[in-house]
Amino acid sequence: MSNATSPYTVYTGFWVDYSHGSVFGATLTLSRSDGSLLIAFLAFFVALVGTRLWRLLCLALHSAYSTHLPRDALHHQRQAFLRNTPAAEQGLFTLLGMGKAWRQAKASSLMIRLLPLLLLAVACTVGFTLASGYSSRVAIAQGSSVLLQGDRCGYMDYVPDENGTIAGGMDFDLYEQVYIPSESRDLSSAENYARQCYGLDGAQSGSESGTLSCSIFVKRSLPPAVVDANATCPYDKTICVDPHNNLVIDTGYLDSHDDFGLNAPVQERFQYRRKIQCAPLVTEGYKTQFNTSSERSYTRYQYGKNSTSPDDHNYTAQFSNDVYVDRSVADNIFADYVPNVDMAIYINGSIDVNVSSFVPIEELTTEKGDVYLFFLGTTGILFAGETKDPWYRATQFWETMTQDGLWHGNLDLYKHDEPGSPLACTEAHQFCFSDLEGTPNHCTPELGWYDISEMASIPYQQDSDSKQRVQWMVNSVLGDLTTTGNALAALGIQMLTARSALSSGIQGPIPDNQWQLDVQHWHATSMAYLQARFIYGATGARDARLQSMMHSPQTDVEKKLCHSQKIRTTEYMSFSVFGLCVIFFLGGVIILLSIILSPAIHFLLRRRWKKEGDNNRLYTHVEWAANEVLQLQRLAHEAVGRGTWSCGASGVPVTEAGQTLGTLDLSNPAHPKLHPCFKDEESEIGSEGGQEKEHIEKVESVMAK
Repeated sequence: MSNATSPYTVYTGFWVDYSHGSVFGATLTLSRSDGSLLIAFLAFFVALVGTRLWRLLCLALHSAYSTHLPRDALHHQRQAFLRNTPAAEQGLFTLLGMGKAWRQAKASSLMIRLLPLLLLAVACTVGFTLASGYSSRVAIAQGSSVLLQGDRCGYMDYVPDENGTIAGGMDFDLYEQVYIPSESRDLSSAENYARQCYGLDGAQSGSESGTLSCSIFVKRSLPPAVVDANATCPYDKTICVDPHNNLVIDTGYLDSHDDFGLNAPVQERFQYRRKIQCAPLVTEGYKTQFNTSSERSYTRYQYGKNSTSPDDHNYTAQFSNDVYVDRSVADNIFADYVPNVDMAIYINGSIDVNVSSFVPIEELTTEKGDVYLFFLGTTGILFAGETKDPWYRATQFWETMTQDGLWHGNLDLYKHDEPGSPLACTEAHQFCFSDLEGTPNHCTPELGWYDISEMASIPYQQDSDSKQRVQWMVNSVLGDLTTTGNALAALGIQMLTARSALSSGIQGPIPDNQWQLDVQHWHATSMAYLQARFIYGATGARDARLQSMMHSPQTDVEKKLCHSQKIRTTEYMSFSVFGLCVIFFLGGVIILLSIILSPAIHFLLRRRWKKEGDNNRLYTHVEWAANEVLQLQRLAHEAVGRGTWSCGASGVPVTEAGQTLGTLDLSNPAHPKLHPCFKDEESEIGSEGGQEKEHIEKVESVMAK
């Protein structure tokens, strides 16, 4: 979850984004510099296509207007315009000039004859100007999604044997000194991401004002499908503070491809669901006082025997009753919360004491998932006002703080009602697989983490591709640290959102549902960490010293998974191959037609004319050739008898070698025309020398005016 994508090696080249199917999902990923060049070329290409399409339209209109019958000058000018205007935007000014000139000359049906051309030129100019700018939008259909290279893919094989050694020969000290701190940093990063990008309610309400980027995951956040803040008690109703007003968070079915970015076709995807049910617990009848020989007093909470407590003391956790003894504001400015987490983990349907820290009492026993007990203790925090939140409850008046200096007034302070306030949560998990058969709805039951990890791959045959996919994802991505209880246990007070209003040992006002906001933040943190785990599974160890702990992919299925993780980044560009093909194919067809259509028509019509002697259709195409600017020049000079010309129907007209053409007759500079054909050209030029000089002087005079 870095704010830069430099730690991640991105695959550049062709790949398939299955979000859009195997055809439309064909993708080309390039570096930003190469992508910018492609976008620039696309814009140039689309502009070129616009120019060539205009020429095709001009050919069609020229043919439609062509006739061998006599027509007025405006008709012939329009034909010359259609033949010689290279681009729509250039034709706009010519058409406006024609309209102005012929309006003064009072040409018949002027608007009907020129307005359609003007509108067509405007449409082509505007349309292809916008198309040039938006051509990249058509091509970049995949947004900013890219595929990770996955060349360091793997997961931590960190389970020690009886000698304290990790598989691969690594000392267990490395696990404790490097791996655990690394995981803690990752969780802390996830907690910051949750605050910044999820928002306290788990929705997409966070801002990007912090140091982390909220745009690296394929989904910015994974808001729960259900958040019920008025749920019934998930345990025996007698043990909940409130039989209602409890909390249920249900993620709904999160898709490995759509939500976590593990690129795969539909039949290779899986869905993950998490459901959390929480309720503050009553303490009356579930706590006892314990005095030590040093006259210190503790409150012991008895919700099940803790595996770390002595055999003769059946309690879950204990907290000191003396944190407020002799407390003064000046002496306790660093007072803070002391959260404690106990876990009851189910394996094969019963509590496993080897991985659990307590065995819950009957009132908390459930078969719907693992049970977590969260105790909230303090080191002497005082609350600025009476607090009624059932977990943070502070209703016992402590003292009135008076200020007579710069600040004036009184503030009533209250202390925490319980030395360690209890909150219980049950967390259940569920997997669903697209290709799983024999299980209702293709889903596993809702179970605790360890049970669901084993249950996920049971329905598959030994060494099947599906079984390998499930086992790899359970080991590499869905680690136990992604659970809500483990996240709180690892980060402690950092996970308490109420601390944002804690200063100098005094807790500012908090809402009556603060505990629910905290639980939602814990859930958001664990979900952000789960999102990150998908990326970490592809990138491998962040610390090179942990490389010896890595379990690398061995089978083709595992290697494919390693090269399937998507992220979002602005440092690379992903283009839709389908979009590029459509642009280049259609554009290429238009360009090719604009080049070959006229010669092909001319060739076919000439053959037909020679065979049938019918030149009615031939006239249309010959007029197209004759109206070309060089042919018009030929016609003008031939009309005054200058030059012996060839190639007069197509291509570039040429004269015989050494022949000269006429010059302009400037006897009337306002209406120049070509000199007529003279027999003795040199004598004519000599005799007309003085007259030419006079004409030039007239032209200069007109231009000056």
